[in-house]
Amino acid sequence: MNIGIPLLDWWMWSSIDRLKTFRYNGVAHEWMILRCVVSMMDEILEKLEESVARLSEINRAIDESMIIAITDVTGKITFVNKKFCEISKYSAEELLGQNHRIINSGYHPKSFFREMWRTIAQGHIWQGEIRNRTKDGQFYWVDTTIVPCVNESNKPYQYISFRVDISERKKFEEHIKRMEQLEIAAQISSSLAHEVRNPLAAIQWSLLSLPDIQPSQQMILKSVEDELKRMDNILGDFLSLSKPSTKVKYPLFLQEILQKALDLQSQFLQKRNIQVIQKIDKTLPRVNSEENQLKQVIHNLLKNAIEAMPDGGKLEVIVDTKVCKNDNFFVCLTMKDTGIGMNQEQLTKIRQPFFTTKPNGTGLGLMVCERIIQEQGGNIEISSIEGKGTTVTVCLPAL
Repeated sequence: MNIGIPLLDWWMWSSIDRLKTFRYNGVAHEWMILRCVVSMMDEILEKLEESVARLSEINRAIDESMIIAITDVTGKITFVNKKFCEISKYSAEELLGQNHRIINSGYHPKSFFREMWRTIAQGHIWQGEIRNRTKDGQFYWVDTTIVPCVNESNKPYQYISFRVDISERKKFEEHIKRMEQLEIAAQISSSLAHEVRNPLAAIQWSLLSLPDIQPSQQMILKSVEDELKRMDNILGDFLSLSKPSTKVKYPLFLQEILQKALDLQSQFLQKRNIQVIQKIDKTLPRVNSEENQLKQVIHNLLKNAIEAMPDGGKLEVIVDTKVCKNDNFFVCLTMKDTGIGMNQEQLTKIRQPFFTTKPNGTGLGLMVCERIIQEQGGNIEISSIEGKGTTVTVCLPAL
């Protein structure tokens, strides 16, 4: 940019020597002024280069830390930065020309977005938290600020949105909320289980002590016994929920416990016409767990997956390792079914006490599983799309 200026400088000074022979002395004076102007321009250009370099660094920092998109007044996307593509898992070509419905998770009501559009259409800045969905169906939360760009008439001609990924924070908040709900449910369950279990045991004992039963009454008696057993199982869930485990944990191979559970359910899976696709790494490290509790979790998840596919389907079972929580290794079991799935409202409530999507469910099975896994330092993640299936991932710390 400055290469030509020294040459111009030399040319002017050599020209001034020649101008000394001119009688009109003002010409040489004008060349001196021109030289000063050129020198000032050189300094300005250097400062502009420094400013451009600084702006480039700022732009790079924003591009690495913020999710940015620009839309026209109709909501059509005209620009997305690299961070937007990374978190949404769409390419820029797939996003440009679309509107933000392409990443709509269905979590927010239509009134939420109507209010947002009303605000920015009036030229006001809108701020809020939005849950979006990636191209492969995963959810993420963003703290969003939308700034309208207005013309001379104070009418917006485009909108710039600045977003920050807050998915981890939302997960933590949800975890705290679930723990509070779990504690409340545990207190209710403990009181209820102890109040009901004693009279229930008395009823069961009385049935066993009945004199000779007529053949016509055998079927009724059998139904009553089955229902009493079911009630006893429910109370068992209540008690499991109400008190922490004191069982001794020891190193186990998660993949081996899973294989035993699949073998036990193999006939039922075949009967339901469910194809099992296994992707199990048999070289994975052990986890510290209690075998019966781990079996309970796996059987519960298998049972849920089977019941979600009454007309058959595919169940993909994956066991691998992941890096989570302060770069620690976890052994993870993932079950992906192609069943009926859940809508967003059901998925939001699935972790709440006593909420169930099953006709005869108690709404405690998942909570019991979650308590077991949390006591062992792990976590359970659930995602689902109505009509397409559900994915459940259980992760436990690797030894």
